[in-house]
Amino acid sequence: MKNFSLNFDKNEEHDCDHEYEFKIKSFAIKHNYNFFDDKVIQYAISLKSELINSLDKNSSNSDKIKVKYIKWIEKYLDEVHENLIARKMKISTIIKKQKNFVYTSKRNLIARPLGKRNILSRRKWIWIRDQYHFLKKKNIVNTNEEYSRLIRSELFKNKPDFWEGNIYEIDTIKEILDRQNW
Repeated sequence: MKNFSLNFDKNEEHDCDHEYEFKIKSFAIKHNYNFFDDKVIQYAISLKSELINSLDKNSSNSDKIKVKYIKWIEKYLDEVHENLIARKMKISTIIKKQKNFVYTSKRNLIARPLGKRNILSRRKWIWIRDQYHFLKKKNIVNTNEEYSRLIRSELFKNKPDFWEGNIYEIDTIKEILDRQNW
């Protein structure tokens, strides 16, 4: 896409990169408007709305092209807004209310949702935390490595019912204690 120059004279011929640029320019020429007139801005916004409504929201190539056109229309509206500010003209409320479009697909995510940890791991960490606080109240040891040794020995003696799989190594428990500021 080429940059759209906003020195748009009413009866001048213009070459266009895509159909939406052509539609906006031809609308302005046909009705004898300037590019910053409210009617042209409303027309550009209606084109943007049509494009948004026609999206399939499935990350297809046609959606990518339409999003590119939507971004171009938004850029056009931003340039019109900047031009109105530069000319110290009254800025229409319809251009002030415009928000940038954010594309979201309806396609399901394959990966685990962000911010979710394995529930079993979380339960193990909570158990380790509780043991750490219990030992800390007794004030038996001073370093996290000593705490991790005592927690591991407690795991061997009284493993909780929910604990599945191998018992954590001393280094793993020490890393958990170092990472979490309990």
